[in-house]
Amino acid sequence: MIRSERSGEFDIIKVFIITGAVLIIVRALMFSPVEVDGASMYPTLADEDKIIINKLSNYERFDIIVFKGKNNKVYVKRIIGIEGDHIAFKQDQLLINGETVEEPYLTSLKQSMITDKLTGSFNLEELYGFDTIPAGHYFVLGDNRLDSLDSRHPYIIGLVKHDQIFGEAELIYYPFNHAKWIK
Repeated sequence: MIRSERSGEFDIIKVFIITGAVLIIVRALMFSPVEVDGASMYPTLADEDKIIINKLSNYERFDIIVFKGKNNKVYVKRIIGIEGDHIAFKQDQLLINGETVEEPYLTSLKQSMITDKLTGSFNLEELYGFDTIPAGHYFVLGDNRLDSLDSRHPYIIGLVKHDQIFGEAELIYYPFNHAKWIK
């Protein structure tokens, strides 16, 4: 059986159309690009970093997420507390359910600071009037605690509901000198 040139061209076009459709579906359902706006996640993420988010992630403590705030603005923050957790900071130290928890992603920022406090002291009772994070909610903070609107601001950001989250930050792809997988 001899194939015509036209049939071969048609096969190539089909491959391109199918490949394009698959890429569009993958992007829409699984991954999406987002631009970081502001310095609240410094030094982990910088203003105008371009990142890829995973829309299918299971969100865990210390993941960096992208979500819509109460004011419909899009934010990038780190999950500090999950449902059932009691969150407190005493003398700039994170306490989850009464246990001291290290935050190694803040080490370089703390070393470069002029002031001795990055986060300060607070607890859920002071901010919200209850002692544990409700089901389906997350307590989030920016890594640059001195310059971040986050769950410490109940009327602007508050606790983040699961259905407000667009995805987990996975990769910085631009600028190229800052490109890396996000921890």
